[in-house]
Amino acid sequence: MKIDFILSDTTKRATTMALKTAVKNAEADKFSSVIVLVPETKSIIIEKELLSLTKYGATTNVFVYSFVRLLSRMGKYESEKMLSKQACVVIIRKIIFDNIDKFVCYKKTAKSLGFAEKIYDTIAQFKSSNISPDEIESAISNLSEALKMKLSDILLIYREYENCLGSEFFDDCDRLALIKNFAKTSELLKNSEVFVVGFDNITFEMESVLKELAVNAKHLTFSSVFFNKTRGDSYIQKNELYSKFKHIADELKQPYVPAFYKTFESGDFHSIANSLFLPRKNTVKSKGNVKILEAHTKNDEIEFVANTIMREVLSGKKFKDIGLFVCGLDENYSLIEKCFKRFNIPFFINKSHDISGHLLVKFFESAFNLVIRHLSASDVLSFVSNPLFGDFDTSSFFNFV
Repeated sequence: MKIDFILSDTTKRATTMALKTAVKNAEADKFSSVIVLVPETKSIIIEKELLSLTKYGATTNVFVYSFVRLLSRMGKYESEKMLSKQACVVIIRKIIFDNIDKFVCYKKTAKSLGFAEKIYDTIAQFKSSNISPDEIESAISNLSEALKMKLSDILLIYREYENCLGSEFFDDCDRLALIKNFAKTSELLKNSEVFVVGFDNITFEMESVLKELAVNAKHLTFSSVFFNKTRGDSYIQKNELYSKFKHIADELKQPYVPAFYKTFESGDFHSIANSLFLPRKNTVKSKGNVKILEAHTKNDEIEFVANTIMREVLSGKKFKDIGLFVCGLDENYSLIEKCFKRFNIPFFINKSHDISGHLLVKFFESAFNLVIRHLSASDVLSFVSNPLFGDFDTSSFFNFV
């Protein structure tokens, strides 16, 4: 067991230096095994950067895993026993309707749409913080009466939910617990060097998993951003992630000497990095890296951006190499979409869409409600009224009901 740290003043720089070290170690020993543990959402980006750092654009002994994929690689568990969020919400709904008379605070609210999903999220928060039903029960006695009633109802659902899953089924929150169990006997870990890369923060449960990986892996390296307290904007920065990684090493009593790599920005970017969040105004003369455009309307601003993108593409750049940061994405989404389509600019906007009102979603929701609410009249009417039910004259059916 050995622990190291690769730090920088930006997450990007820390990630790059960790990947360079991983590639260097892997290429020095072709029979070694190097695992790069990354957040699920950054997996593809980090894989692309890692391959660009290799000598031949490929590697056979560096493996990029998220926690979920690491579990699949390590453990021999039955995937059909891993329940999706939707399945867990259905279980919670059944628990709610079976125990509705036992509730003190949520007797009416429990019947409302979306309550089961909120309870699932609450239970997920408890589980990710490693808080069991027994711990909640022991803490309730010291709380106010109003809070005690609310937590008692949540505790009832939480305990029934855990009893329902038992040792036969697992939810998303149980994945990390499974990794901890498999890590103790994993030959893969025992013979691998592990790099933890690209994380902005980790939960308590992730921290306990990483501690187990550190104990069982041949060598573990943490990559993290680190803010120097001498910086002018240090008042808004916290080394929270580094502190959590450091806590793991200190608990395991492992000596370490962090390697720090400073980011060197050129021109205006150096001034921006050092002055953006200063409490005092700091006037800096531009060196030409940054241009400021003053537009009369948002449409003019977006059209200028679209024209600039097209000029860059005509000069040889690719659309995928151009990024756009938008302030107030919700109100500007339709304007950007309309303008970019007019210029035939392919784009991806990182914005989620609510599909709860979609006919197909409502159809399946109605079908599930039929089962869990034992074919109540209102659910049957909702189900047959959906256009996806088929060509069916509902008027006589409504009158009959």
